[in-house]
Amino acid sequence: MPSLYELGSAWLGLAVYKKQLDRSKGYVKEAFDLYQTPYVSLSGGKDSVAMLGIVSDVATDVAIVTGK
Repeated sequence: MPSLYELGSAWLGLAVYKKQLDRSKGYVKEAFDLYQTPYVSLSGGKDSVAMLGIVSDVATDVAIVTGK
């Protein structure tokens, strides 16, 4: 049985994954172009951490501010 790492690595190479990631990055870029001060609310869960990763790939000049 393949490990979770092997399964994840296989998924990263699929065209469908790359298409979804590119589409997500396009949405983020559109939001940053459209709004003056967009933000990402981070709960620390897997989905918000993934979104933060996409945002940091698209908008490299955005500051990440924490509550502490």
